[in-house]
Amino acid sequence: MLDDPLTRFDWKIVSHCLPPVSGPDRPRVVEFGCGTGRTLIPLIENGYRAIGVDLSVPMLEQMGRNFFEKFRQPPNDGRLISVQANLVELEGMADDCCDHGVCLFSTLGMIRGSHHRRTFLNHARRVIKNGGVFVLHAHHLRQQLLHPGGWRWFGRHLWDVARGRCELGDRFSTYRNIAEMYIHSFRKRELETLLRSAGFNVEAWHRVEDSQNKRATVGWVLVCR
Repeated sequence: MLDDPLTRFDWKIVSHCLPPVSGPDRPRVVEFGCGTGRTLIPLIENGYRAIGVDLSVPMLEQMGRNFFEKFRQPPNDGRLISVQANLVELEGMADDCCDHGVCLFSTLGMIRGSHHRRTFLNHARRVIKNGGVFVLHAHHLRQQLLHPGGWRWFGRHLWDVARGRCELGDRFSTYRNIAEMYIHSFRKRELETLLRSAGFNVEAWHRVEDSQNKRATVGWVLVCR
C-alpha cells in the first residue's frame, strides 16, 4: 500500500503536524493500528519515540523487522514499544503516557459499533497528554455511493438500518481480496460529535478527494487536540 495516494496524503499531514525534533526530551507518539510501522518508523527517524498498538502479532513482528532494517539494531532502546491489544481494551496503557497520537487508514471505521468507537476514542484521549496532536483518518458516508451500485446498496442499507440490523454507515465488502471486510463510514456531524464527546477539538479537516471526481469528498484526515 506504499503507493496508495492516501498513504502519501496522510504522511504529508502527519509530518507537518509532527515536524522533526532533536534534543534529549523526545516526544512520544502512539499509533493506534500501527500495522508494520509505515508511519512510526519515519517519525522515529525524525527524533520521536513511539508506541505501536495493533491487534495483529505478525504486523508487530514485521514492524520490529522494519525497525531493524532501518536502524540496524533491535528496538530495545526505548525508541519503539510494541503493544498487542484490541483498541477498545487499552486499560493497560497509563494516562498521559504519550505526547501525540495517530490513527490512520480508516482504523477507526474498522471498529464495529458506535459504543466501541466511543470507548476507543475515550482511551485515546486518556493516553494523549493535554495539548497533544491527534491525527485521524475516516471515510465519508457519501463515498459509499461512488461504488458500483452504490445507490441501490444505500436503499437496502436504509431498510436494514430501519430494522435494527446495522448502524447507518456500516458496510461489508471485499477489499484487496479480503472478503466481507467491515468498514464504517461517517457523516461529518457524527464524527465531530464523537470526537468532541471524547474530549478532542477538531482543528482542521483535510479532504480526501475521489481520484476520478476531485469535487467529491470520500473522507477526511483530521487534526485534533
